Amino acid sequence: MSNPPELLPTTVALPGDGRTLELESRLRWLDNQRITYRGRFGGQPALIKLYPASARRGDYHYRQELGGVRQLLEHGIITPALLYSGQTETGDYCVVTQFLAGGDDLTRLSLVGEQAATIGHVLGQALSRLHDAGLVQADAHLGNFIYFQDQIWTVDGAGIKAPARGPGRWWFKQVRLRNLALVLAQLPVTAEAFAAAVVAGYQGEFTDYQIQLAVDHRRRRREQKYMRKTLRSCSEFEVRKGGGQRQVIRRDQLDKRDLVELLDDLDGAIEGGTLLKKGNSATLAKICPEERWLVIKRYNIKSLRHRLQRLLRPTRAQRSWQNGYRLLMWGMATPQPLALIERRVGPLRGRAYLICEYAASPLCLEWYRRNAGAEVDAHRLSKALSATVAQLRVLGLSHGDLKADNLTFDGQLVQLLDLDSLVRPGSASALAKATQQDCQRLLRNWVDEEAFASQLHLDLTNQLTEVGGQTGFISG
Repeated sequence: MSNPPELLPTTVALPGDGRTLELESRLRWLDNQRITYRGRFGGQPALIKLYPASARRGDYHYRQELGGVRQLLEHGIITPALLYSGQTETGDYCVVTQFLAGGDDLTRLSLVGEQAATIGHVLGQALSRLHDAGLVQADAHLGNFIYFQDQIWTVDGAGIKAPARGPGRWWFKQVRLRNLALVLAQLPVTAEAFAAAVVAGYQGEFTDYQIQLAVDHRRRRREQKYMRKTLRSCSEFEVRKGGGQRQVIRRDQLDKRDLVELLDDLDGAIEGGTLLKKGNSATLAKICPEERWLVIKRYNIKSLRHRLQRLLRPTRAQRSWQNGYRLLMWGMATPQPLALIERRVGPLRGRAYLICEYAASPLCLEWYRRNAGAEVDAHRLSKALSATVAQLRVLGLSHGDLKADNLTFDGQLVQLLDLDSLVRPGSASALAKATQQDCQRLLRNWVDEEAFASQLHLDLTNQLTEVGGQTGFISG
């Protein structure tokens, strides 16, 4: 079992009494560690985790999972029933639990709206019960909580820990706060109501400020880790070096012929596409190589002096690439970056390119002019724009160039474009100043529309006041 069976369904024999595990579909494969299947055991749906005996520390990972599941069951925490644990006939280890058919982990559910608030409250109660039992979910991402039959079910026993008791009640209170913050830090910035419902359901003895500080810390660490991941080969990205280039490509794009062919002649693709912008610093073109529209942005080298200035600095394409994924990881809307290409000689950087999905929605100013006669529509745009600025503020970010060409609107959602200038100011005062400059630049787009500009100014003031107590990564 060191390699998963290629042909499914199949059966795995258990020792002794002739029982078998029926493997129907593979859900996850952690190379040389664990393979997770949906299947059947004893005639009922089951989640089957197999730990190959040949894997390094396979027995250790098995014991971690089994120990966590047993702790959940012993303390009465809502979790799928344990159906079988032990070894297969070939010596592999396995943990078999009830499969919650019809249940959804929280990554699959919408975290906005009325139902989301209900689910958030139930999640908070589940976390409180877990902590009251002296346990924490050390791997507390949203996929390890399943909403089923109006309850939250805690899964993944390997992440369940009973931290050693420190001196006094204060110590475990801090453990609880950090674990609660770890869950809240997974949420998109748009899920404010869901987060508030989690805190309300938890009913802890923490102040809002204590929670915000802990969440900021967890968010910052999570983001730093992910930003490093966007520039190395991993499950999501592939890095290729050679031929005077460094390429970072989304793995789900490697089998897309249109994108792969583009990489052979980026300048030719730009020349053959629809030019969106032609400037000294950057050239932007829209292309449709097959059945989808893409955008290529070429970051030009303006002069020898400009080339020398940028030789050892991260390229603007890299900055925009990482900023795109920074926004997406927090649930903000921006076209997904697909590939980053940099011309290089060793560590020395030259011309760079960024390939992104095409934002099909109209620019905000264009949308406004189409719907200027409808007061309700104008109000909706104003609310969406001010919410976007407030969300950036919560994340401690400043866009740096909120002109109308860098914003699209589809009637519901604002997308941010051109992320070269997006930065994280280094202090609370610098963030406040940068946010104010973003607001001023945004308002200048409607300098000739006095009524709308006044409404937008009011909405910006209200939204920023509402999130004013959130520290936006400045804490700690």
